[in-house]
Amino acid sequence: MRQLSILIFSLFCFNSVSANAGEAAIVKLDENLFVVEGGGGKGSNVGVLITDSGMVLVDSMVAESKEYLLTQLKSISSKPVRYLLATHDHFDHIGNAPHFLGEGASLVGGSRFEPDSQLEFLSVKGVFGLEFGGAEVKGYTVNSHSPSDVLYYLPKQNVIFLGDVYTDGWYPSFFSGGIGGQVQAIELALAVGDAKTRFVPGHGQVASAQQLRQYLEHTTHWAKRIMQLHARGESPQQMLGDAELVSIKASFANDRTNMTFFDERFVYLVKHTIEAEEALRNASEASD
Repeated sequence: MRQLSILIFSLFCFNSVSANAGEAAIVKLDENLFVVEGGGGKGSNVGVLITDSGMVLVDSMVAESKEYLLTQLKSISSKPVRYLLATHDHFDHIGNAPHFLGEGASLVGGSRFEPDSQLEFLSVKGVFGLEFGGAEVKGYTVNSHSPSDVLYYLPKQNVIFLGDVYTDGWYPSFFSGGIGGQVQAIELALAVGDAKTRFVPGHGQVASAQQLRQYLEHTTHWAKRIMQLHARGESPQQMLGDAELVSIKASFANDRTNMTFFDERFVYLVKHTIEAEEALRNASEASD
């Protein structure tokens, strides 16, 4: 049941943020680092690192976006994809892993990485370092959006890929690690980076440290208010009328947000915030 809930949320997140017409599909962060933007039904953002031995990708959109993604990659480099670094195992982030593995690439995923299909991958845990054709990547496994979350930090470019630990233009999604897991993961990213670090969300636009810090503040406020209202006996539907929570809700949206979908998902996301916290609390009590 838990896995189904996470999958359903991935579907929501996958459809929630759309790129505005006329915006660049490719964002250049460095001479050798790019982001192929997702959104509009394409799935996740994709990081593209050009190394001496080939391309390293961070995530790979949904399977249906294969031709679109391959076209964007060809416009960046003619080198083959050698490695695919997964921020987590949800379908909108690893949809094209089978294709790239079939072309000879290697897949890297967290130790609790459990894709629907049986993909062979290099399992990583804790804090680790990787080198690809002269390029360095540091990884940090966390439990926030999913049990298989990995943050990828590129020191030379000063860029961190957060997967769905951070999604620009959408609600917080801390269904695996709860509020605590979400806070810890974002605080870790901010501690690893500095004031000039650029943070790439799983969906949405590249953010600054200040923007990520604001998101963390709003997330903490969001969760605290929901649990306060829940403790008073209010249902998620009743919380629709809480002015403070509605105000916090508005802070997560931007001009790229599908507002119809955003408003429709409000009660659902409140409900899952409560369920995540209660599940973690029950698990903690059972282990005592």
